[in-house]
Amino acid sequence: MSHDSFTTFTHSNDTDDTKQFCRWMERISADFEALLASKRWKVGNRIFVGGQISADCNAKSVAPFDIRAQTRNVYNFIQKVVLNAGANMEDLAHVKICYKAGGEKAKEEYLSEILSVTEEFFRSPGPAITAFGVDLLYPGLVLEIDAMGLVDPNRRRLTLEGEGSACQSKMLSDGWHAAGEIYVSGQNAMPDKSSLKISTGIEDQAKIVFQRIERILASGNIGMGDITKLNLFFLRGEQGGGFTEDFHKIAEVWEKIAPSTNPSMTAVQTHGLPADGLLFQADCIAVNSN
Repeated sequence: MSHDSFTTFTHSNDTDDTKQFCRWMERISADFEALLASKRWKVGNRIFVGGQISADCNAKSVAPFDIRAQTRNVYNFIQKVVLNAGANMEDLAHVKICYKAGGEKAKEEYLSEILSVTEEFFRSPGPAITAFGVDLLYPGLVLEIDAMGLVDPNRRRLTLEGEGSACQSKMLSDGWHAAGEIYVSGQNAMPDKSSLKISTGIEDQAKIVFQRIERILASGNIGMGDITKLNLFFLRGEQGGGFTEDFHKIAEVWEKIAPSTNPSMTAVQTHGLPADGLLFQADCIAVNSN
């Protein structure tokens, strides 16, 4: 396994903030460039891009609190990394968006603006996306994005037609099937019609989420027993319950839907999910064992 020495992002948009970001990035010292290098790996036909933020080499945010400018800065950097790896943005199978929870704008507004900019960088069909709220490290930051690409000319998009999801636009995907692997986006209990209400209990939401994942995998001829990595996102705070209690409830739902399966699992308490009323979200990676 070897690391590719990707060059520093030098793309410039018309905004002063973005030009300032480019100048800062061009002046990054050799030591800091070595630190950044650990965020970018190419292994065979896979590309891994670690969490990217809109900040300079002094850890100060660029375009502070400007969600659209920061999103463009981050995607411009990711695009440069992907191109230098000999791939394209269309080769990104999964993108994880961590956005700042709270503030003046509602989470739906934040996501709407982030996804609007996201669509500037991808042709349809776009990647699978998981989005959730976090408390970011530096003042002024509003999001962090990481990505995973898989170069496969025979890859296939997976989507559940007619079903809603709060953080999906029509050009994004529920999942991608490539090189015998499936990457599933963050699934939640959003109903497919705005007139319907979100289920209130975390067990009901977990059932909807796991059943959605099951159908997505089935469309790629892969089963729940092929899941190798399962990520669970719980809402913390007033709407969310106790973490341990919620985890056990979800584990019981999982056992009913996917008995005797043992994926590696990560459980995360988040500061926000894509829509009010959501208590739970999950994404996964599955590998065809045949």
